[in-house]
Amino acid sequence: MKNTFRYRLLILLAAGVCAALFSCGTDDSPIDSTSEHFKAIIISGNSAIRIDPILFSSRVALLKKGEVVEVIERSKTKSWIGKTNDYWFKVRRNSGIVGWTFGTNIKLLRPGTASLEQYISDFMKDDSKEVIKALTGKWWSVNSFGDFTNHCIEIKDDNTYKSYTKGGGAFFSGEYTFDFNKNQIIFLKGATFGNSLDMIKRGQTYMLQKEQEDQIVQFKRIAAEIKDEPEPEPEKKVEAADETKTE
Repeated sequence: MKNTFRYRLLILLAAGVCAALFSCGTDDSPIDSTSEHFKAIIISGNSAIRIDPILFSSRVALLKKGEVVEVIERSKTKSWIGKTNDYWFKVRRNSGIVGWTFGTNIKLLRPGTASLEQYISDFMKDDSKEVIKALTGKWWSVNSFGDFTNHCIEIKDDNTYKSYTKGGGAFFSGEYTFDFNKNQIIFLKGATFGNSLDMIKRGQTYMLQKEQEDQIVQFKRIAAEIKDEPEPEPEKKVEAADETKTE
């Protein structure tokens, strides 16, 4: 019995060692904290960096999408956040601020990446396509109760837009672009609510909002497709009948 127990124990230990060796791939290899060239790009806007590698640890700052940071350290083990299992990474911003961020927020750039600037440019182009697809449609402003208010914005996938108010008041149209550092969509010809809206991503869904003085104007997408309506025809002037009679 003792020999059988020892034999089984040895098998379990050997299996554990093999599993540990198998899990040590390229992506899971330890990060050299002394490296001066190990970089990462932030792929999720408003990603928090925290004092400790724990979800409920105090937040130090928010990272901007597309921002490049230096990777200092990686947690020894992976952690679960929701259904995602990943490492925590200790990063340093250009400003010198240091903190921990979850692995799904960053894309590691291994030493030898050809051109950091080109990589970021390509990343932003791909991201723009995703954001345009998510934002295309008709959006109406809503209040804190979810009731529709005065502003409408139509965002098209050809980088054009229309902005107008309820009842056919003010009207703007033109092209839009993105500022990923600020997580904003910029309306180059202006809009009824200003020149920009903040883009907030929750899971796979985007929200649009605008801070105005002491309130936040939020927008709700009511249609993913925009139907081009014919321009109204100008009203015809009706000449008054000549009441003068000739005898």
